[in-house]
Amino acid sequence: MHPYISDYIESQPQHKETLLTLRTLILSSGLKETFKCLVPYYTFQGKNVLSIQYQKKFCVINFHLGEQFKNKQGLVFKKHQSLYYFEKSDDILAQKDDILGFIIESIQLIRKL
Repeated sequence: MHPYISDYIESQPQHKETLLTLRTLILSSGLKETFKCLVPYYTFQGKNVLSIQYQKKFCVINFHLGEQFKNKQGLVFKKHQSLYYFEKSDDILAQKDDILGFIIESIQLIRKL
């Protein structure tokens, strides 16, 4: 686990539980963790798969290849970003299969690059 990401999560007490849940789920998929542009990034074979961050009321996953997904249900598209929003850890756990599906699809897309 990357120490800067631990510090990032600890610095956000209102989102700590949600960010920890996201981190655990993402790491369970085998992605590697790094810290870029002041937010946690997760990579496969050195290529960006996703990043996570907090906003005022939400935590967000930004899937870097999300515009290429076959199933885009639940994603919000904003200026070349594919975002998935969460208010609390329970939302993440309820959508765990969808999140892991998006991660797997991202890995498959990266393998084709």
